[in-house]
Amino acid sequence: MINLHRYYKDNKDDINSSIMELACDLAAARLMNEHGQPFEAFVEPDDPDDPEGGTHYKEEFQDEFDRYYDEQYDRIARLMKFDLNADDGVAHDNAAGSSEETESSELSPEHMEITCPVSEKDRQQLDKLKDHYRMLGKQGLELMRDIVSRFDEEEFSVEGYSVPVCDEDHDPCCVYGFSVKDGTLCASLDYDSGDIREVPVDGLRIGEIFDAFCELIENL
Repeated sequence: MINLHRYYKDNKDDINSSIMELACDLAAARLMNEHGQPFEAFVEPDDPDDPEGGTHYKEEFQDEFDRYYDEQYDRIARLMKFDLNADDGVAHDNAAGSSEETESSELSPEHMEITCPVSEKDRQQLDKLKDHYRMLGKQGLELMRDIVSRFDEEEFSVEGYSVPVCDEDHDPCCVYGFSVKDGTLCASLDYDSGDIREVPVDGLRIGEIFDAFCELIENL
């Protein structure tokens, strides 16, 4: 069994980087949902003469993205009881996430691009971060399934409330509930066409669905 305190202490920076990456994805998804536009509508090339190069958020969207990013980082850190500034990486009070907000504001997401040649050490670090990212996704999936299984008939929904997401084909829809069927966590998706579907969560974007799950729980 993994000792949480030791694991957090030994991997604080890597865990923080994974949370930052997940917060970036969730913030970008929130931006797209709020405006109903694809990701490309919010960014522009760093160099207008090199459209294939790096990009950054347009000035009119930067503050909004940063706000969503801070909210998502704080939410994930609180759920994980993670505090970058704690010696062992574990949040010991209800202020979890406050230090992360400061850290995330100092390390703005658009500055996380690799601006130097990728070394072997860089590749090893990226592989390590991918492993942590996968672990975070697995932990989020297990947590959601455990919570849903506690409801009557292993399902719940929020009447009159849903959260915009995308399905496995990246088609826009809304999730209004979750259920556990034969041990598999499923999301209840509602489409503008009136279609209703039950889709296994492991086939969807875990970060986006996890955020939607938290929002539905908060509105029960």
